[in-house]
Order: sequence, then structure tokens, then C-alpha cells
Amino acid sequence: MEITLQHFESCPSWETTDQHLRTLIDRLGLDVAVRYQLIETPEAAAEYGFRGSPTVLIDGVDPFADPDAPIGLSCRVYRTDTGFAGSPTFDQLEDAITARKPRGEIMVTTIDRIELLRLIDEEGAQIVDVLPAPEYADSHLPGAVNIPLKHLDAESTSVLNRDKPVVVY
Repeated sequence: MEITLQHFESCPSWETTDQHLRTLIDRLGLDVAVRYQLIETPEAAAEYGFRGSPTVLIDGVDPFADPDAPIGLSCRVYRTDTGFAGSPTFDQLEDAITARKPRGEIMVTTIDRIELLRLIDEEGAQIVDVLPAPEYADSHLPGAVNIPLKHLDAESTSVLNRDKPVVVY
């Protein structure tokens, strides 16, 4: 796993994000160093698609990406449970890191019925049905957990065992 913290020097929130990342890396026992990328010019912001400071990249992916946010040298605003903040919360960062933490490989793929049955029988896969509740009530796979797509987030998936495969349909 590679974690990059992009920021500009006068950003008041990047150090909070850095402290959260360091604490999480230690707590989760990860053998990861945070790479710092100082974005100093509008040209560099454009080159890196920088949407504000601080930006956290996990394996090159911004887990908090807002495609509508402007590119440039600005302070970034994060939506948190308590309102808007200049840094993602500790819990948000933990969710983002653990979602990318290698446990084998996290992957998204299409599987057939035989592979689905194998995952359930041999690996204890959990099934998540993302249909709205009324449609789920009409028809769903036995043992499936209903988490409607519009409610699919870190909190709603906290009922899932992170050590077992998850099949979403």
C-alpha cells in the first residue's frame, strides 16, 4: 500500500491529516510510509488533478474524491458526521485505509453462479443486496443483507466481517 499526502505549505489542515495517518498506520500495524507531495503552483495542481489541501491518495486513489470540486490551490472541505471540516476524520481515514489494506487483493469482478456458491461455501462470503428495501422484500438471495445502494457507506457496511469476501449484487 502506498499513501500520499498532497498539500500546499500554508494549508492549516494538512498536519492534522498527517497526524491521523501516522496514528492509523501505527495502530493497524502497516509497513507503510506516508509520502508527502507539496503542490506549490497552479500548474502543478492541474498536472496532478489536485482538488485541494489536504488530499490523501491511497494507492494513487483519492477515497474522498468529489469530481465536481475545482482543481487548484485551495483548502479542501470534507463532509463529516459533525459537519464540514478541513480534514477527513480519523474514522473516515481508517475506513479508507482498511478498505484498501491488502488481505489478498481487493477486487471488483463479475462472477458466475458456480464461483458465487464456492465463495459462500468455502470462504463464508457475505452477500449484500443493494436494491431498495421494497424490492429486496419481494425477492432476494437467502442470507443476503440488504443495504440499499443509496445508503451504502462505511457506517452501513460496519455489520460486515472485513475478513471475509463480500459479494454485492
